Amino acid sequence: MPTVIAGKAKSIKLKTLKGLDTRPTAARVKEAVFSSLDSYYLFDWSALMVLDLFAGSGQMAIEALSRGAARAVICDASPQARSVIFDNLTRTRLETSAQVHTVKAARLLARLASQEQRFDLVFIDPPYDRAREMWTELEPLLPPVLNPGAVLVLEQAAGQAFEPNVTELKQFRRCQYGTTVILFLEYSIMGV
Repeated sequence: MPTVIAGKAKSIKLKTLKGLDTRPTAARVKEAVFSSLDSYYLFDWSALMVLDLFAGSGQMAIEALSRGAARAVICDASPQARSVIFDNLTRTRLETSAQVHTVKAARLLARLASQEQRFDLVFIDPPYDRAREMWTELEPLLPPVLNPGAVLVLEQAAGQAFEPNVTELKQFRRCQYGTTVILFLEYSIMGV
């Protein structure tokens, strides 16, 4: 059972989806991701807008909210995931800081762009067997919802060597933890 690592919800255990084709981010991977974010970026957590795509239990967005992120938009197409996410937000008392959407990630990105919503930190953790296909679909939809300097954390299986094609998305770190590879990307616009 995943646990919140730091912040106001520290040590609270989170529910996960049972019996579904989901794979919660391992505790050591989550800890390494947030350590990397803290090491490479001096985030003002209180100003961060977070987007969590393919959220499962919502643990990555919840971790960011626990550390003080301003708001989070959490997305998973599964109705069962929605129920678990709401339960986890209630357990951590972070429900007023999050919006939960039960739609496909591409549809949500289009909606957020039309509403001119922008994010500073984006977690993308598609099913490993469809990660390349999902990334190809989502990558061109991401720039309209990103603030300059936004950081994307892309989780994929080791052996899936695909890199970003959108020139404004620059990989600045790549880490491997067992069978999991994390790519850290920064959204940079020339002159900004």
